Amino acid sequence: NCPYLHEFTSAPDLEMMAVLPGHEDVITEVVVVGSEIYTASKDGTVKVWDSVNAECTRSVPVGGEAHSMLIEAPFLIVGVKDANDQGLVKIWNMQSGVEQELAGHQGEVYALAVGNKMLFSGAQDHTIRVHVFDEAAQGFAYSTSLNNHTKSVLVLVVNGNLLFSGGGDGRILMWSLDQGVVLQEVPAHVTLVTQLVYWENHLLSCGMDGALKVWGPSGTGQLELLTTHPDPNASSPSSPFKQAGAGSREVDSFITMCGCTDANNRAVLLLATNDNKVRCLDLPSLTPRGELFFPRETHVRSMTFGPSGLFFTGDSDGNLMVWRWT
Repeated sequence: NCPYLHEFTSAPDLEMMAVLPGHEDVITEVVVVGSEIYTASKDGTVKVWDSVNAECTRSVPVGGEAHSMLIEAPFLIVGVKDANDQGLVKIWNMQSGVEQELAGHQGEVYALAVGNKMLFSGAQDHTIRVHVFDEAAQGFAYSTSLNNHTKSVLVLVVNGNLLFSGGGDGRILMWSLDQGVVLQEVPAHVTLVTQLVYWENHLLSCGMDGALKVWGPSGTGQLELLTTHPDPNASSPSSPFKQAGAGSREVDSFITMCGCTDANNRAVLLLATNDNKVRCLDLPSLTPRGELFFPRETHVRSMTFGPSGLFFTGDSDGNLMVWRWT
């Protein structure tokens, strides 16, 4: 019953610019650096794309399924599961060409984050491993493991001296980077926490339970729930986030999300769902402003934003798609 069968989007100020095939499996991460786009995939490669000419310029084998990736200049960092089910963090110095491999995890390495000269990796083995940057060696050395999650660690976000982790146990943990201890444990979602986004002193979380939640700091510095979307009963009168679109059909799960800005520099939240769509919500109102449509059984697994109103989606078919706010 979709009225937009011939369209890629229902948003009047959004257009699809290009579809870039090339990966043979799910794109698990998309990162933009200048005019280059990096994509990691379960096909065992990281590909580099020229955003100007919309073409792949390099394809780098990483030795196993790539489940996470980040770039912290000059390092390209990839979370890999090898053929022996070992979880590895592989690091390439893109200036010197020196490679480093950090072992220790079992299974998929789902999440990576950096902060305070530390590299954090979260994995299927329920742990967060902490590596400290060694200036003399120009590499990372293992420091400790954080073991408070009871299921896979799926998401990591650093903000200042705080680390936020989301897991398959539905909890969000707030850690002190100075002390290496948990400051707060939040039973945030009924099931998997699939993504965390920090935006203007608020933490946004989404999960496989089909809930988008907005958390703000309380007077004691603890996280407190301000809004649950699409549940209008969870809105706090003091919150700038207001419930919108309460009558819309709920979906079974939210797969991932990211923030971006439109052509007028207004903040927008992109929320990928399991019904083959990406929903666009204004921030902070959470007012719906359109959807992106994908083929049946195609799910967006990763998203990021770029310059000049561009953003990028990586999907389960291995396609990188380029979108632009107009």
